Formats: sequence, structure tokens, C-alpha cells
Amino acid sequence: MTLQMGDSMPDVNLVDQDLRPWSISGHVGRPLVLILHRHLA
Repeated sequence: MTLQMGDSMPDVNLVDQDLRPWSISGHVGRPLVLILHRHLA
């Protein structure tokens, strides 16, 4: 899937740095910056 500037982000479920569930839908209407990286353990 490719997103363009101004597109709405699809709802995704992620895990934060403390292993708690996190979803886009919990932050609707607020500015959001996502930084995604591949963790190498």
C-alpha cells in the first residue's frame, strides 16, 4: 500500500516500546508522527 501526502492513515494495531498495544484509531483528530524502524535484537 502506498500513501500520498494528505491521505488518511489506515487503522493499524502496533506494539509500543513497553509492549503495550497501540492503534491509530486511538489518536484520531490529534497530530501524529510515526517513526518506524526495524528492531534488530
